[in-house]
Amino acid sequence: MTNSFPVALTGRVGTDPNFTIAADTERVTFRLAVDTRRPTDTGAWETVDTVWHDVVAFSHMAEQINRQVRKGDAVLVLGDLRFHTYETREGQRRTRSEVVARAVGPDLRLETVAVDRQGRTRNPTTAITAPVQAPRQGPMLPTPPIPDRRASVRPAASAVPIANHSNTPPNPSI
Repeated sequence: MTNSFPVALTGRVGTDPNFTIAADTERVTFRLAVDTRRPTDTGAWETVDTVWHDVVAFSHMAEQINRQVRKGDAVLVLGDLRFHTYETREGQRRTRSEVVARAVGPDLRLETVAVDRQGRTRNPTTAITAPVQAPRQGPMLPTPPIPDRRASVRPAASAVPIANHSNTPPNPSI
């Protein structure tokens, strides 16, 4: 039995990513620690509870996570929480959960990052990048004034009728 629920998690990566390739599919897994925190009477923060999640990602995202994410990084994970029920050799029924990631990124509240805007390629070693050209040097042209759009904003009408979606007739006294 497999159930799936959309989730958005913020937490710290608990293990270095484990990257594998099987049947021509890239896959990465890592553990994510999600803390519940609250302020104490002194104003400091304390961790009340930590929930660990197994996260799995595939394909290009798996490659990127393997290259860029490390144990201890603060990340955001968007994905689907899935539950898998299975039986052990002893006949006990167990349930395991994992998050199948659709997006993983740094938590900018806690991390500082530099974004690489070269574009997405399947194999970065064969990517062809154009040399960066300096801006054209030429005569400085005056920049046109920016129109003041505030003058063109009209106030909203005060008594605009709203569509009546109920079964009651409109009240003519309004």
